[in-house]
Amino acid sequence: MFRSKTLNWVLPLVAVTVCAGTQAAAAPLLIDPSGGTTLWTNVDDDVVNRNLGFTGHFFGVLVNSVDVSVNGNLNFDADISLTNQALPFGPARISPLWDDWFLSGAPGQSISEKIAPGVYYSVTYSNIETFNTGSQFTFQTVWFGAATMIGGFDFRPDDIVFVYGMIGGTLNDANATAGLNAGDGATFAPLPGTTDGSVTSANKDALLVLGPQFVLFRPTIFGDYTASIESFVPTTQPVPEPGSAWLFGMAVISLTGGSRFLRGRFRPK
Repeated sequence: MFRSKTLNWVLPLVAVTVCAGTQAAAAPLLIDPSGGTTLWTNVDDDVVNRNLGFTGHFFGVLVNSVDVSVNGNLNFDADISLTNQALPFGPARISPLWDDWFLSGAPGQSISEKIAPGVYYSVTYSNIETFNTGSQFTFQTVWFGAATMIGGFDFRPDDIVFVYGMIGGTLNDANATAGLNAGDGATFAPLPGTTDGSVTSANKDALLVLGPQFVLFRPTIFGDYTASIESFVPTTQPVPEPGSAWLFGMAVISLTGGSRFLRGRFRPK
């Protein structure tokens, strides 16, 4: 399969001219990313540690920060792996769409975060390009720290959501990985419709549901997750920040307990 990082700065010249016929129409995201913090607009193979704004659980382990990778995933080991693998390969990872991605700096391209402290942490990959193909995708992951309602749906603490706003024509090397991985080599929660989180250029349109549908990973009492396809009601209004009248009186459930998390690194039991 053709792959050459030396072409990284040549491909952007044509990436923004992808034919509309190879892209899905833009669909609403769960969290409006406007007003958030831009992490990158021109980048390839990078990772940054970010605070969640709450203490959450991931496969039963307490964490309060996460490493955001340009390559379509959040992890806890500063991992920038660009070659995706089927689950349960590798370290603990949240993969809305793990693949080899980059940003050319073209208008409208970014990776950004938006945080409602104590309530949710979200990362949005906007018009990000698959390496060697020029196809652009938009997707978002949201990790909830408290019970709240958005778009008419009741989210619970530690719910993790994947929502896709645009699906391009081709994935890099024709495949990507979507799902949650505990990092123990055995425990994982794949994208519904798959057995191991594998998404290909051929089946992506059927598997990557566009907003207002989303993929919900909900933790169980056993420390793992159930995965389902749910729907929200799109709104043209931005999601209010905590402290507004919209959130006043909502039942916010805080998670407490001793942290087993150190400087953004996942510590298994």
